[in-house]
Amino acid sequence: MDRPEKIWRCASYLRLSREDGAPGESESIAGQRALIDCFLAQRPQLRLTAEFVDDGWSGVRFDRPGLQALLDQVRAGAVDCVVVKDLSRFGRNYIETGRYLERIFPALGVRFLSVTEEYDSLACRRSGDGLLLAFRSLINDAYSRDLSVKARAQRSVRRQQGVYLGPCPLYGYIRDPACPQRLAPDPEAAATVALLFFWKLCGASEGAMARWLEHLGAPSPLEYHRLMGRSLYTPFQRRPRAAWCPQTVGRILREETYAGVLSQGRSYTPNYKLTRRLSRPPEAWSRTEHAHPPLVSPALFARVSQLLGRDTRAAPGRSALYLLSGLLRCPCGRWMVRRPVQSGGRRYVYWVCPVCAGVRRRESALLDLLGRVFALLFRLWSVSPPAPMTMPAGHWWEAQRAANRRRIGQYRQLDRRLAEDLAAGRLTAGGAEPILTLNRRLAREAAEALDRLAAPSPPPWTAELPVLPLPGGGQLSRAGLALLLDRAEPAEGGGWVLRLRCRR
Repeated sequence: MDRPEKIWRCASYLRLSREDGAPGESESIAGQRALIDCFLAQRPQLRLTAEFVDDGWSGVRFDRPGLQALLDQVRAGAVDCVVVKDLSRFGRNYIETGRYLERIFPALGVRFLSVTEEYDSLACRRSGDGLLLAFRSLINDAYSRDLSVKARAQRSVRRQQGVYLGPCPLYGYIRDPACPQRLAPDPEAAATVALLFFWKLCGASEGAMARWLEHLGAPSPLEYHRLMGRSLYTPFQRRPRAAWCPQTVGRILREETYAGVLSQGRSYTPNYKLTRRLSRPPEAWSRTEHAHPPLVSPALFARVSQLLGRDTRAAPGRSALYLLSGLLRCPCGRWMVRRPVQSGGRRYVYWVCPVCAGVRRRESALLDLLGRVFALLFRLWSVSPPAPMTMPAGHWWEAQRAANRRRIGQYRQLDRRLAEDLAAGRLTAGGAEPILTLNRRLAREAAEALDRLAAPSPPPWTAELPVLPLPGGGQLSRAGLALLLDRAEPAEGGGWVLRLRCRR
């Protein structure tokens, strides 16, 4: 008596590495489906029970969602036959493809069918088709490697040409409407970036700047991108609304793109089979000068970068630096720190080296020396001391008010959508309550920030910013001193060596 033919529970797998531009499902996926359906229709013992699709995924990667869902069904015993158009649709990684075809599928009793290559794992056990399939898999792997090499070379050339390859413009920039591959200043965010450099040169600390921007309700870079309709995600966010923090301010101040230098290629994948990205050292980055309009001058960016590399931490309880912070360096290479001393009922202030014993200088004597030196230079050059930098114009304040109005509008729109979902029964009262509570709290915070923005006000560190009085009248601000004086170093005999950044 003939044994009945086994009925195979088949799952078809369809994949395309890149969408062909058509709306919806790509045409290649539809072609693969039609070919497999025709193949199975002629074989009644093969019954299609499921279909899995990865449209827009590379065959080198095996963490594709459709493939992982298929493998879950295989391990659960719901599928015992996998059908693909050809081997390259299943994967282009020679090692991983061979591991599944030679070890995992046979161990699970799963049959593998490749339609166009006429490969059947059930028949290849009795023939030499397995060796031929290995060669085909190796060719598929080599094809992916060749594409990867060409794509890397093309990206390298485009970076050198100043083409911006990032998925989202850097905070402070938008894509140039005339050339979307170039960056152009964003009128709203660019003013905030320039303001941060201005404040840092004046002596404000990163923490103080972050707290004041948050107090005013100015949207942080992540929140600003979201307000502009760009969908971004970071695993480091811990609050419902991304807030300003000292690290965010520090990253902006260290970003050379704001000086007009487009730096890309900061990370890379070791080869085309890996998705984990590794960081490159700064000297290996691809830099293109004058690739886009700068938001700050290169000289200002260079000076702020120098100050950031020095010991310029604000003292506890202060939001601004001392006048000489980060400008006095001991011959040993350490930056001197300010130390008040009580002696004989009087208070003296010294600048000392934290390492070298005995290296200390009185602040009042140094300020008197600097005042006389710069007063003499200004008189010899017949110029006036640089005027103190002013606060931003009214358009910056209006931009922040507009951003908060936009936030309030989004929160109100979400309230209306929640009310509609509740009325239609798509959302329960218990599920909507936490969202409504959070949404109303954020709207209330935006409204309070809008009230604080009604009239321009100076930041809190303005009252703490010291000035250097000049003999004969006039004064020099912290920003002016930082621009003119690179550093001062104590010399033997109680003198000083002044290294200036200015020339006539």
